[in-house]
Amino acid sequence: MADLAWFAQRLAAISKRRAGIAVALCGASGIGKSFAAARLLAGLHFRAVSVRAVTTPAQLSQTLGKPKRLPAWVERELEQHRAPSLEALLTLLKHLAPLALHIEDLHECDAAQLEFWSGLGRGVQQLMGVAMIASSRAVPHSESKHSVFEIVTLEPLSAEATRELLEREIGAALPRAATTWIEARAAGNPLFGLEFLRFLARFAVERWHTVALARPGARPDPRDG
Repeated sequence: MADLAWFAQRLAAISKRRAGIAVALCGASGIGKSFAAARLLAGLHFRAVSVRAVTTPAQLSQTLGKPKRLPAWVERELEQHRAPSLEALLTLLKHLAPLALHIEDLHECDAAQLEFWSGLGRGVQQLMGVAMIASSRAVPHSESKHSVFEIVTLEPLSAEATRELLEREIGAALPRAATTWIEARAAGNPLFGLEFLRFLARFAVERWHTVALARPGARPDPRDG
């Protein structure tokens, strides 16, 4: 089992056409899989493409687009507007490298779809300069009962990481009392933390509005209540 630091290093090396990787970010709903993937992809200096796990092979090829040059047989297969073969998709990825392909919500796949993504992940590991990043609530297993993905299990955020997330969201420092209140209720879940932050923001607006109605012309004191 790998960790995010290891994955970030491997992902950065993709730009140098290093060996391909297939990684699954796993964890409970709302634990921050999409947030972690977005942060990793945002730091890349090469192209990244995100698709839903229920995307079909034909839709995937259309989303990826075509480079200037492809083998003639791949061109023909993609132009036939039918499901391209795994071999054709892997050849397409090879010619698009360096590239990061992000697959969201792998747990929503049926058995056939999971087998397709597993096959693609297996092939990506044989390419140079291609990374495949999947997110899933559970460890993805193909028909072989073994995952082809390196597994990164996401744990709840620390208090410090929660504070960093909240302050990045609003673009300013938060009062210690506010972050402590949110941390106690979110329990390291980033989505819950953001929702509690929005709750506090709505509460503050409603309270200021109430004070303004009660005392027209008065400036509400943020320390009040």
